[in-house]
Amino acid sequence: MFKKYSLPLHRIKIVIMKLTKTYLKELYKKCNHKFFTDELPKTGLSFRIDHSIHNVAGCYFSTQNDKINTTIYFSDMYEWNEEYLEKIMLHEMVHVFLYSSNRKADSKHGKRFKEVCMNINTKFGVNVPLDGSFVSLTDEGLQQKSANKKTHNIFLLALNYLLNKLF
Repeated sequence: MFKKYSLPLHRIKIVIMKLTKTYLKELYKKCNHKFFTDELPKTGLSFRIDHSIHNVAGCYFSTQNDKINTTIYFSDMYEWNEEYLEKIMLHEMVHVFLYSSNRKADSKHGKRFKEVCMNINTKFGVNVPLDGSFVSLTDEGLQQKSANKKTHNIFLLALNYLLNKLF
């Protein structure tokens, strides 16, 4: 028989991390080895810390002299812990996998993207998310979002005023 233990919420500790390019490189290397048997590119990679409140993370590709260059970025406007970083890194690495295998980015998270995620989920018992909706904005990110909303609302009011005056 198992005993049930309940852990008080105040004792659960989630460590919020500061993003660094070095940490992202090491995480990519670890995930490449563990989940992709080192098949993803190890060169032509760059990592960037972004300040967007609209994109949790992303990646983009360029090809020069038949060599693929990949940039993976994460926004520092979100509260990151090791679990969230690994999940989102895996998501971005699925994009890298698809682009590396057929030079076609699947930014829309279509059928092939979902198949690769499902294969990873089944094989390793992880959950590669289709988006980053589970990651929360930092206080700074929330302030920026609020400021953007106010600016947007002022713009709409001004536009409405001008349209009413003209028509």
